[in-house]
Amino acid sequence: MKIILWWLTLLLTCSPCLICQEPPKPLNAATPKDALSLQRYYAAMLRAYKRGDAAKYRQFVSDLELPHKDAWLKQEFGPDQAAVLSKEYAQSFENFSARLVKVFGQAPTSEAEITITRVGELSDRVSPPAGAPAPKRKISMESYKFVLTVTPDETMEWMTSFVQVDGVLRYIGGGAFPFWEDQN
Repeated sequence: MKIILWWLTLLLTCSPCLICQEPPKPLNAATPKDALSLQRYYAAMLRAYKRGDAAKYRQFVSDLELPHKDAWLKQEFGPDQAAVLSKEYAQSFENFSARLVKVFGQAPTSEAEITITRVGELSDRVSPPAGAPAPKRKISMESYKFVLTVTPDETMEWMTSFVQVDGVLRYIGGGAFPFWEDQN
């Protein structure tokens, strides 16, 4: 009996992917948790991109995606909204990935300077658009300002917002808003 309980405990604690029906996402050793680690992460991602290491670059981008997004969306919004939001998140993340390619393509070298500053929760200052889905509880979101130095006289600036999931920053929206409140 003890062996069965041990196996059952092991199965339930070590296999969250069996519960939520999505494959686990491997964590990069440098997965971002705050502004400083996010800056290091983006610098490493830029180096992979500029050096042509497509597999490593794709892994960096993929590690920013919400793991088990369907389960997370069901938990935060309920099952009735999760399916639609899952598709919207997938599109938003695809747009985010495409923007990164454009931005990194403008970097002069793999060692171009990129600075990242935590801006805070700007979405608290603006009301969501009418009809935007409402989460079951307030979702704590962190917005960051990115500045890429292209030339001594030219920079590219943008904002991206993240949520902490299991202690790791994950993409939640472009600019200061989560994808479900996108103002564009």
